[in-house]
Amino acid sequence: MQVEWSDFMALNETNTDEVPTQAGVYLLWAKQMGNSWRIYYIGNASCLRMTLKGHLTWKEPNPHLARKLRNCVTGFECSVLPDPAARDGVIKFLVGHYQPELHAAPARPEIEPLEVNLP
Repeated sequence: MQVEWSDFMALNETNTDEVPTQAGVYLLWAKQMGNSWRIYYIGNASCLRMTLKGHLTWKEPNPHLARKLRNCVTGFECSVLPDPAARDGVIKFLVGHYQPELHAAPARPEIEPLEVNLP
């Protein structure tokens, strides 16, 4: 499946204003030593803009993600995917490919990975 990924941007209030309000998947990247980047979280959102903005607040419910967001320079990419089943399959594929330390992958074993182009 071919999806359209957003440009890579820093995760901040200004950049999230430009994020679509549709449902989709997103990748959070942490800046590593030597200026390389690594995906540490793959998420699913019914509203990409609201979810990414929510990660920037003190109300972030996932303590592991909240700690990572406080302690890392974070960037993101996202893709609009309105179909929930497609989002589940794409997340399963991306998690298998990138092996992030945190993710919102569906726990149901019957979900088949849905291969997509990588950002």
